[in-house]
Amino acid sequence: MTFAASLALWLLAAAPAEQAPPQPPIYAVRDQVRRVAFDPSTYFDDPQFDLIHIAYHGDDYDWPYYAIAIRRNCDHGTKEGCEVRFQARRVKVPVEPGERPRNSGSRFVHKVMQKAEGSADLHQVLDQTGLRWEDADLTTCPNALQVLARASGLEWVRKTAVAPVKGDEIRIALHADKITVAFNDYLQEATYYGALYEGTPAAWADKLAQTLEPCWTPATVPPPWRK
Repeated sequence: MTFAASLALWLLAAAPAEQAPPQPPIYAVRDQVRRVAFDPSTYFDDPQFDLIHIAYHGDDYDWPYYAIAIRRNCDHGTKEGCEVRFQARRVKVPVEPGERPRNSGSRFVHKVMQKAEGSADLHQVLDQTGLRWEDADLTTCPNALQVLARASGLEWVRKTAVAPVKGDEIRIALHADKITVAFNDYLQEATYYGALYEGTPAAWADKLAQTLEPCWTPATVPPPWRK
């Protein structure tokens, strides 16, 4: 069965009875791309040892832009016996100079849909789209550990949302890009989804991504859509 045929069947199966018609095919392709390539919980073999998952969503349409998984490892090859190291893996769409993240994500999904027409395997299509699959070592990346440490001082809940202050300014964002940030530590989990407001986990995550930008190298392990 071709990819186009399987996509049509998936849309029919997903459509609830006597409700609105199924979403346009481009959004179904977007959801499939996000599921197989932009789920950071699939970047390492055992996600229970991951520390942070980050996923950037462009515009209200949640176009995939990048996703990052960060794992805390113990390097047993040091003189001290164990040195904590932070390893990151990332998938990112190809980017044109000066292009906004949402435009990069939208262009990528449309490219996948075009290439997938008549194809039997979305995974093979993703191999041909220029997706970046990369590794980075935060321990050796300049300023990465300093930015990582700022996570403990983030604003997970807007203070005036739970304790209103008279005259407080209202935040307004139209068609904002958003980021999902998930932390996983011993007996603690925290997830944030929202716009890149200053001081929030979303803004911090994007700053971390910018800090890591010069430190990425091509990954030697198979990409998530090939697992």
